[in-house]
Amino acid sequence: MRQPARMLAILLAVGAMVTVVPGGAVAAGPDAGPTLPALARGPRDGLTRALEQGRIGPARYALERFAAAVAPASVPAAFGQVAAPDPRSGTQLARDLLLRMGALAPRQRARAAALLDRPTDGPNDPDTPIGADVGYAVSEAPPECDPDVCVHYVTTTANKVPTLDAGGEVGVPDYVETVAGVMADVWAFEVDDLGYRPPKPDGTSDDDGGGTELDVYLTNLGDDGLYGYCTSDDPRLFSGYRYFDFSAYCVLDNDFSALEFGYPDTTLPLRVTAAHEFFHAVQFAYDLYEDGWFMEATATWIEDEVYDEIDDNRQYLNASPISNPTVPLDKTVGFRVYGDWIFFRFLSESLGTGGLDDRVVVRKIWERADGSQVGPDQFSSQAVRTVLDNETKDGNPWTFAKAFRDFGAWNAAPDAFYSEGDAYDAATAQVSKTVTPRSSPVKNTGQLDHLAHRLVRFVRGNAVGGGARLRVTVDGSDGATSPVATLVIVADGGAISTRAITLNGKGVGRATVDYGNGVRRVIAVLGSASVRYTGCYDFFGPFACNGGDPKDDGLSFKVTAKLV
Repeated sequence: MRQPARMLAILLAVGAMVTVVPGGAVAAGPDAGPTLPALARGPRDGLTRALEQGRIGPARYALERFAAAVAPASVPAAFGQVAAPDPRSGTQLARDLLLRMGALAPRQRARAAALLDRPTDGPNDPDTPIGADVGYAVSEAPPECDPDVCVHYVTTTANKVPTLDAGGEVGVPDYVETVAGVMADVWAFEVDDLGYRPPKPDGTSDDDGGGTELDVYLTNLGDDGLYGYCTSDDPRLFSGYRYFDFSAYCVLDNDFSALEFGYPDTTLPLRVTAAHEFFHAVQFAYDLYEDGWFMEATATWIEDEVYDEIDDNRQYLNASPISNPTVPLDKTVGFRVYGDWIFFRFLSESLGTGGLDDRVVVRKIWERADGSQVGPDQFSSQAVRTVLDNETKDGNPWTFAKAFRDFGAWNAAPDAFYSEGDAYDAATAQVSKTVTPRSSPVKNTGQLDHLAHRLVRFVRGNAVGGGARLRVTVDGSDGATSPVATLVIVADGGAISTRAITLNGKGVGRATVDYGNGVRRVIAVLGSASVRYTGCYDFFGPFACNGGDPKDDGLSFKVTAKLV
């Protein structure tokens, strides 16, 4: 008789305590438990259309979206074409499914449990979906363990690791030793050096991998285009526990084959994926329910902190606030959540010279977002604002609004500010105007969303005299919407300088700069640092506050440039 899935066994054991609350949220125990985070939405394929049309609910959507990542052959044909997930999305998809399992019908719940089981638990149960190869079909080899991490693997079947054993510990494949060494390095850097809370021990899980260490399972994920993911089988998820910190286990690809991932050096994707996914396990120890953009952006940021020489996260800059400044920072959509890593690089570099170095600022934000019993449990952008509003830069009081203002300026000329900025393309202005004595004044009116920037470029015309000055006036929305503005001045030789524009309570301010010989252009960078939301926890919205509705979108900004 095949044994049932471990996850399903847990759910059935506590099934009487699991109830469904409005919006598809799962509450554990007699009292309403933690409210679910917003559902991560995929591309508008057949599955998304089914959700939009009400043919399926969010729990079934989460099930099929995760199935499309780890067992695409198991997705019912009735949904038509279902897009493959982006390769870094496994953790968010697994979390969406894990937290919504209680809202599934029993048969679908069993299928979800089989997909989420540890590889050592499946596919030994009859509910394992066709095409799910994440489970070991044979007994695992003795895991390679240190005091913190155990690496689990098999040496046969589709999930086998490369079996070369040319050095190191006899009887342990070299690849497994490499993974164990990488995980030890990542743990040392993120926990010991940067000071983050370590992943919580999983000793209370029905399957703890043989001990309380963080378990990392190597399986064949690459054939489905997935690098890795972390999830949880912490029984407190289904026991009425009132907080948000949970244990984790992780699954990584079994070989990072060059044929599947395209890296000639297979240790490159292994290292950055290990750094990224391990940080998700760290995040779970703070708040498993945190906003998706914040979880993914900081996990992508830390890749480059651990392995600065790899720079794999640069591939996401074309979906970042640099390339798309008008898209809100906290919008969970596509690759944007990874491209947002540049914001945390900005924080670590810009504040690192004023008492906060890159080993502190992001951790302090996670400590504000901490959803454990001792944590303040602020949502993502709220935690960012709280930390920055209570810091200093160059000995002066600092605020989130000032930081967001400067973030826009850095992105307008990254080679002048970021340590690796010569490898980044500058943000493209939304409007470009040539200023001449005849055209002056030049005006532009546009709209701006929260946590976004709008760039208006004023190019010096040939007829502008050498002693000319340019007065730039900004007329934005009122101060409650946190409007910000700064000027980036680009000289003919490429030198960059900036000039902040102080805005009054009505969002109005001006600054005058030299505009004669030697100046090529002036870029007005307008922004809104608003983190005000209504309707938080509506489960479907793409923004912070767990799907909240931003109060300050569509803001009107007018900027005028006049020769004086």
